[in-house]
Parts: sequence; C-alpha cells; structure tokens
Amino acid sequence: MFINAINHANSFALARRIVKIKHASAKVKTACLPPYPKMPHIPVKKAVPGVMLLAEALTLPLNAPSLIKRSGEAAGHMITISRAKPVFLEAEKTVDNDFLNVKAMVASVDSTTSDEFINRILETAQKSKCNPQDLTSLLYIESRFNPAAVRGSFAGIGQMNRTSLKLSVSYAKKHKNEAAGINPKITFDEFKRLSKEAQMPYVRNYILAMKNFYIKKDRPLSGGELYGLFYVPSRVQAKYLTAASDKETAKYYKSNRHLDFNKDYKITKDDLQKLIDDVKTTLLASRKN
Repeated sequence: MFINAINHANSFALARRIVKIKHASAKVKTACLPPYPKMPHIPVKKAVPGVMLLAEALTLPLNAPSLIKRSGEAAGHMITISRAKPVFLEAEKTVDNDFLNVKAMVASVDSTTSDEFINRILETAQKSKCNPQDLTSLLYIESRFNPAAVRGSFAGIGQMNRTSLKLSVSYAKKHKNEAAGINPKITFDEFKRLSKEAQMPYVRNYILAMKNFYIKKDRPLSGGELYGLFYVPSRVQAKYLTAASDKETAKYYKSNRHLDFNKDYKITKDDLQKLIDDVKTTLLASRKN
C-alpha cells in the first residue's frame, strides 16, 4: 500500500508537470507567433523549440539566450551559450517585403489596386512556389493587370482561354483545397467580367494544373518556367520552347518573336526569364523613387 501511495503521488506530480509544460508551450507560441494581419492566407515559417525547452525558457530572464548549448559539461568545462536566430521574424520580414514590392509594382500601373489583389498574387506565388515578383511581372506582360484585357481567344489578367478555364475548374474539383474562389459552373463570358481579384484563383489553379502535369515535381519555379507554362506548357522542360527552324513550333515563334530576347531565332526559358527580370526592374523602380 505504501508503494502504491508513492506511485500515486509520483503520477500526480507528473500529471501536474505535464499540465504546466503544456501551458508554458501555449504561452510561448502565443508570444512568439503573432498573426500577420496583411497576409491571412500565407503561413509564415515558425520555429518553435521542444516543449521541455519552452518550459525552461519561461524561467529565464528576458535577456537570456533562446537556445542553450552545453559543451563539455560532464568534463567540468565551461558551458557555452548561444542564441538561436529568430526564424519566424526573418520570415515575417520577407513576407512583408514581398507585399510591399508587389504592391509597388502593381501600383506603378494601377494606383487604385487593392490589398486583396496583392494578397492573391502572393498566395498564388506561395502555392505554386514561384517568386511573387516574377508572377507580378508575368501578369503585367500578359494584361497590364487589366481583367478586361482580350487578345484573340485569350482574356483576363492571365490571358486564359476556354481550355485554360476548364483546366482551372477541373483542378479545383480534383483538389478540394484549391476550390476557394472557384465557381465550378462559370462560363468564359462570366469569367471575363470578373474583377482581377476574382480572376486570380483561376490563374492560381491553371498554374498548379500545368505544373502538376508538365513538371510533376513540387519544386520552385523559375520565372522562365512560370512564363513557359503560359506560353507553350508542353515544352516547358525542353531545351527551347519554340524556334523559327522547328516545324512543330515555328508558327508559335513567328507570332511571339518579341519574346526572343537575344534574337537567336529561338525562344527559351532564359529569354522569358530576362524579359520578366526587365519588367521587374522597371516596375520596382517606382518603389525606389
């Protein structure tokens, strides 16, 4: 009975310690990871130490290091202390800088642009793993951020056609987590009348669908690859996208020869990247000024 009483006391003490640790963990998470108001849909990287270390950290003074590294303690050597880099703060700064850069790029063309549109661009870039400034440059090249832009059978801020729209809607049906903002029964005429904010989910799903089909790997996209998914997606992995001497792609080259940046009669992903970089530099100049 005496042994049972000791075990019961130990269990009770352990339970109380677990509750304290959980409480400490919750407090540290709340203190260290505030919500980011501008970007409700884009998660910020969070680095949270182990629960035991969190509980220990609460007992340290405010100027104590956030991570303690002990070396040679068993041998009686000096204990060295180092502070870990606050990863979540660095990530938040990056997100904030992306927001400001993209907003400056769009505002240089459309001063009335909304924060919602900027957030949609950032969300699309985050999900497709591309540089948000590359995506912004592409949208500028395609439509000058004008949702009513029409070029032949292509329309909208991302210059999509009926097939592109169907692919976007189909992707939402297969991937329920990408159904936000998608009307499964939308017609092409209805799509053309949407605001640029409302068109962005369709652009997002088109990029994801093309990346999933032609690149397959969930890896970061270069600006050239991103543009290639809009230009000739089936050749995004090829050495060149179109060429004047290539029978299969010559007609696409001739109608888009302005994309041949180095004038070598071939349009490659490097050409598209250089065009995007040029646009990016031009649009970002407004922020520096």
